[in-house]
Amino acid sequence: MQPFDYLIPGDHAEASALLAAGNGRVRPFMGGTDLLIRTRGGFVRPQAVVDLKGLPGMKEIRPGDDGWLIIGAACTMNQVAMHPLVQARYDLLVQAERGAHAGAGFLGAVTQAQHPVGGMLLVGSVFGRPGGLILIGLLAALGTTITTMVIAAIGTWFGGAVDGVIQRITEVNMVLPLLPILIMVGTLYQRSIWVMLGLVILLSIFGSGIKTYRAVFLQIKESSYIEAARAYGASNWRIIFVYMVPRIIPMLIPQMVVLIPSYVFLEASLAYLGLGDPTLPTWGKIINDANVGGALNNRQYYWVLEPAILLMITGLGFTMVGYALDRIFNPRLREM
Repeated sequence: MQPFDYLIPGDHAEASALLAAGNGRVRPFMGGTDLLIRTRGGFVRPQAVVDLKGLPGMKEIRPGDDGWLIIGAACTMNQVAMHPLVQARYDLLVQAERGAHAGAGFLGAVTQAQHPVGGMLLVGSVFGRPGGLILIGLLAALGTTITTMVIAAIGTWFGGAVDGVIQRITEVNMVLPLLPILIMVGTLYQRSIWVMLGLVILLSIFGSGIKTYRAVFLQIKESSYIEAARAYGASNWRIIFVYMVPRIIPMLIPQMVVLIPSYVFLEASLAYLGLGDPTLPTWGKIINDANVGGALNNRQYYWVLEPAILLMITGLGFTMVGYALDRIFNPRLREM
């Protein structure tokens, strides 16, 4: 996390002056967690943070003119609901706080009373945004599968030192633990989904798939049509990309589809550990927020069970589609 100055103003005028002089690089802090999460993730890089919690009136609750209720920005929802004035004259606010704390229903929002009103924890829907999560898995599977296939074809065709180097890199990479590496990067560097996606693709390129594709390419390399292509003078790259790679695309597609849920589960694991992208409301982050907010202690089991069930349905669905495509592209499996 980039270092920043922590400023504590004495009054409202000083706070306004500090914020105005920052040209957008000075951020106010009211006690919530959003600013710290975004700063740690590298999404916000403030030069200074101005603490507004200690300013006069920030935690004050008092009646205003014409029936208005003045609530300080640093008041928590629990403080508002428990205030005698609010309980006596503003019963709707009390009911709203109780409904938010107990859970607002299947599509509701979870709010925690200990978070200030200006920085409350909010999870919009238990369904999250599955489209973004599946897109991440699709991009990772697509990038990993295609790159692995091309590298395996190059190593098989050229052989010798090229194939030897690729196989040694693959064997070293296969023993590297992917999840601990991602945890280390998310903890020490940043948790941007694009950084994580690029790292996943980079570490998965030289995976066990290279050896699988290599075994297939060794058979294709000895085919008669490859010998014919060499006889009429086809270049090495033309043979690789025109005659070798297209032959295993039917095998590539089912494997790519089956890989998608594995990357979806990987992102959910990181999000559950608190190392996912804080800007994406994925299923893993919903489970993490529910865990931090004490959903199980409050018997709000649906905030954990429903995202978990949706993750299982997603994995099962893509796996069944992959097996179905495998039977379509591989006619020998139809007889089994």
